[in-house]
Amino acid sequence: MAHPPFIFSSLTRLCLLFLLLLASNTATADPQPLSGQAEILERPADASAEYDYIVIGGGTAGLTMADRLTEDGKCGQFPTVHACLTKLASNADSRTEQIPSSWLNPGRSGLLDARNFFNFSSVSQVNLNNRTVCVVGGAMLGGSSGAWNFHPPHPALVKEFGIKFDASYWGTSSKVHDSFPSFLWPFFKTQIDAFKDTPGVDFLDDSGSGEPGAFWWPASVDPGPVLRSFSRPGQWDGESAPARPNYRTLTEQRVLKVVFENKTTGGCSSNGKKTKQKIRAAGILFVPTRARTVRARRKVVIAAGTIHTPQILQASGVGRADVLQRGGIDVVADLPGVGSNFQDPTYQVGALFNLAKFPPLLTSDLLLTNATFIAEAQALVLRGVPAQDPAAFLSLGPDATVVAGYRAQKRALAAALRSRGSAVYNLFLQGKAVKTDWVVYLHPLSRGTVHVDPRNPLFAPPLFDYRALNNPADVDVLVEFTRFTRRFFTTTRLAAYGLVELFPGAHVTAPEDIAAALRARLSPTVFHPVGNAAMMPRALGGVVDDKLQVYGVVGLSIADASKAADLIKARA
Repeated sequence: MAHPPFIFSSLTRLCLLFLLLLASNTATADPQPLSGQAEILERPADASAEYDYIVIGGGTAGLTMADRLTEDGKCGQFPTVHACLTKLASNADSRTEQIPSSWLNPGRSGLLDARNFFNFSSVSQVNLNNRTVCVVGGAMLGGSSGAWNFHPPHPALVKEFGIKFDASYWGTSSKVHDSFPSFLWPFFKTQIDAFKDTPGVDFLDDSGSGEPGAFWWPASVDPGPVLRSFSRPGQWDGESAPARPNYRTLTEQRVLKVVFENKTTGGCSSNGKKTKQKIRAAGILFVPTRARTVRARRKVVIAAGTIHTPQILQASGVGRADVLQRGGIDVVADLPGVGSNFQDPTYQVGALFNLAKFPPLLTSDLLLTNATFIAEAQALVLRGVPAQDPAAFLSLGPDATVVAGYRAQKRALAAALRSRGSAVYNLFLQGKAVKTDWVVYLHPLSRGTVHVDPRNPLFAPPLFDYRALNNPADVDVLVEFTRFTRRFFTTTRLAAYGLVELFPGAHVTAPEDIAAALRARLSPTVFHPVGNAAMMPRALGGVVDDKLQVYGVVGLSIADASKAADLIKARA
């Protein structure tokens, strides 16, 4: 497997070093120069030996943080290094997301280009008929990004389709955009109106309300050039001004680990005060050619995503002690929560129908409208959840702190399932004759793990276990999802269009038969993984505190969202 690339930013005054990580089996295209706020370094040797901050990551969090840390130029007043490592392949690969993105196909070409992703297999999933699942993540500068500059829909579409939105929930100043298409397929109206026939579904004024119900969701498209909008053009690409003097980028590298050293604090014994030794993150070690270390004077920040962040932490000696020892890794900080508590929404879990009497209308399966509804099987699911032994559904003879954290999460999830103010069922509408399998289970109770491969902890992909359906309550929920999806199609105005159930089949009605069909088909990921470097109390299996600082060491933070830039910048 090719080494994950980095992006380094070093500046004339040694302000920011920005690293980009990629794991990919595919070759990259010929590089094309990009005009960015950071200057791309040609070789690892061009990076300086020392910076104040090193930020590992170049997706939404990494790019936003690098942008914020270098925006005022003040970090150039003292030597700094912000080394950001991200899941990006190279500057060449990231250009593929900037193709014309017509409203018929918003950004889809980038999704179909294998150069934009890393891809390896999970361990066998015992509850999915021992299938393995592809572990896929973005390998382009910018990663998976949200949009914050809102462009409302055209008034004609608002009138024709009854689109509801509230601009007060959205921003208007960002260079990352959200907008509505200039055209909608006619059958959208019928599908949306079918929710009016469904008891208990509310039509929301805007998705930003935080309430469950049916709502319209814009696309991440800049409506001017009609291009996919994400954090690279919004937070990294340059404008007319030259690159910032405190911001450099280096691609095609792989961060192996964080380098630690002891730091003495608390005075000296000659003054009668006992000295204390603290373990401090002093820099990073990276390849792909000759291994090289770059030092961080102040802090190392990891923003490498849910898949690679735990791998880097564990390779560095931060994680569950027995996992590290099996890989021959010296334990720096025993944090059992690293790589635990993994969770990802599940999809391909509802009934699938073909509309045999579909009217002769223009259709497409590429424009998506989101509608959510709380599953109606609360009593069935919740009956057993509170009484479960949390340790029974976790792996490796779970650590007591991880068990305590999972117990707290189960209590919160059980309360959410009882509430009318929380959603777990997500159905995307496409306005076409065949309703595809975009039913998503938003909050599964099962928890997976991501651990280094003890046979090759630095270079092999991590051992990735979704542990799908390991909690039997998830099976109960998904059976009810199938039943509800059937009701949505067969008891609303959609029934007039000659429904033919393609999955699991109208004859499959017993709960155990529905469950068996789901085990053979569902995907345990919708590519939105979270949780395995959690911000929770250490006693609950947490990895970072409320200031995003890793427990047990100093000078090391984890950044999983753009808000991290404000927290870390405040401590600069």
